[in-house]
Amino acid sequence: MSKDSVHDLREVAQELPGLFNVLSENLPKLINSLLGTLYSEDSARNLGKATAAFYKELVEAGIPQEEALKMAKDYVGSLNKVMQNAPNFGGGKHVVKIDKRDQD
Repeated sequence: MSKDSVHDLREVAQELPGLFNVLSENLPKLINSLLGTLYSEDSARNLGKATAAFYKELVEAGIPQEEALKMAKDYVGSLNKVMQNAPNFGGGKHVVKIDKRDQD
């Protein structure tokens, strides 16, 4: 490894603590804001409309109502799973620690 490469790596290493500080301060706010938006009254209303439109399209396409209902429930369930896993983004360990610290 050349001296320039070692020097560049040292410069990057020196900047990492500052980057991590910025992330630890701003990432929890961003996540909380995003989750607040996704779980708002407007989001729930839009999800209801989207689910109803999905069900209607399925029925109009000839899918039996019972099967269309199951598919619509699965659609909402899959969205809920995504949202339940959102706090685990990046393995969860860092986000959980940041969220707990942010709430203190």
